[in-house]
Amino acid sequence: MGKNYYEDITDQSNKADKKGGKNNKKKTLRSRKIGYVLAFIQLLLTILFIGILIYVNLVPTSYLIGIIVILAFFVIYDFGTQLTRSRKLRLIGKIIAVFMSIILAIGSFYLFETSGMLAKITGANTKTDLVSVIVLDSDPAKSLSDVKDYNFGIVEIIDRVNTNKAIDKINTLTSSNIATTEYSDFHSLVQALYDGKTKVIILNEAQRSNIVEDFEDFNEHTRVIETFRFITKLNTSNSNVKVTKEPFIVYLSGNDLTGDVAGTGRSDVNICAVVNPKTSQILLVSTPRDAFVELIDPSGQVPAGSMDKLTHASNFGIDTSMKTLGRLYNVSIDYFIRVNFTGFVDIVDALGGITVDSEYEFTSIDGFHFNKGINELDGTYALHYARERKAFALGDMQRNKHQTQVLTAIMGKLVSTNTLTNYSSLMNGVGNAFLTDFSSSEISDLVKMQLNNGNSWDIVSYNVMGTVGHEYVFSINSFTTSVVYLNDTDVTNAKSLMQKVLNGETISNEYIDSLSMQTVTSSINSGGIQ
Repeated sequence: MGKNYYEDITDQSNKADKKGGKNNKKKTLRSRKIGYVLAFIQLLLTILFIGILIYVNLVPTSYLIGIIVILAFFVIYDFGTQLTRSRKLRLIGKIIAVFMSIILAIGSFYLFETSGMLAKITGANTKTDLVSVIVLDSDPAKSLSDVKDYNFGIVEIIDRVNTNKAIDKINTLTSSNIATTEYSDFHSLVQALYDGKTKVIILNEAQRSNIVEDFEDFNEHTRVIETFRFITKLNTSNSNVKVTKEPFIVYLSGNDLTGDVAGTGRSDVNICAVVNPKTSQILLVSTPRDAFVELIDPSGQVPAGSMDKLTHASNFGIDTSMKTLGRLYNVSIDYFIRVNFTGFVDIVDALGGITVDSEYEFTSIDGFHFNKGINELDGTYALHYARERKAFALGDMQRNKHQTQVLTAIMGKLVSTNTLTNYSSLMNGVGNAFLTDFSSSEISDLVKMQLNNGNSWDIVSYNVMGTVGHEYVFSINSFTTSVVYLNDTDVTNAKSLMQKVLNGETISNEYIDSLSMQTVTSSINSGGIQ
């Protein structure tokens, strides 16, 4: 009896061991299958990430090889851990696979987004003109068919190409042949609308800012019947330089509009950035917005010899501003970067704000206060810091200084390695902020150069000064308007400084300060700056 009892116990124990062994094997196989699936997902995401990274082309080859080696190591390791008997190692492999998959998925998303943003903002070779048909708000007309029998007021010469396009469009849409009356400039055109001499006008929206300065109630007292969008190819002087090896000049334009950065409008910021990648120096030459200059229009809309404010040049296209400044400083401007007010705020905020050192304590006309010394600025404050001029004896000249300060601060953050490695986040924040005719490959080359070298760029600036006067200008020839006569010495100095940087010479802040101080002292003593 006892013998049978112990034999039974032993048999049951052996059966339990066998059953437990089978269960353990099943658990191990199931654990390995889960691990293989996770590692395989990691492998697919790794291939996707590397593929997008190569396509975006923002990472130097040495960095790319290092990334591939590291990612391959993690894939091999996670597959390898699932072959071991150690439950702990298999668990570690699964955790790493999940973690890496999340990182790779997020990274792939941002890289893909970066690629889209680069494609959107680069390679710009067109301008957009919005041309409106406008009546007084009290007019009963609601559509083009209601105004087709009106006499349309138009400007005789200025922006006549777009005006003619609008006339053709109106005639086509209304199956009519509208009558027109010509006026010498946009001020006379709007005055005729107010006086009842014409009931409807054709106006390029780029001119609205100018008009509102003279007719403060224009937006409230008028109504847009129809707006046409015309896209025209730009005549920029892109010379296709090798941006990582050869010096080049970029026109930095601050548009005074909000919304679509591609739209034409006045340029309140006009800076020529001379970049020498060999010496790692950037010279910023700022020109007053009201500078009285000859407009050089590659499209031929502006007659030769026409004098106007520099800010009005971009109403005819950013290529006109580039050619005008190129003629002024006897250089060829290779590229442009255009930022409007909306984009400016977005860029500064995306960078986490900027730091500026103000010469004065002041309050802007809109009530934004700034301390003398160091100021930490978000996008909105930076915009008002860069735009204010009435608080200073130097007026627009001081504003130019603030603009170059702000731009220097922005560029300092943009070219830092920390910012470049977080490029996708920046692109996501400023998707509609700026437009440039740099190609995507040129931007990629510059980013890779910076990541490779990690150089600290030496950014210096020179502000061209002048004296205030009044002149008839091409855009407004019915009365005189405030202009700035540029100092010949300043223009000569700017030309010289540009050539020095282009030729590979390094110029110091002390040297530039000595030139600037001589001009400021001379201008103040003459009483020309207001």
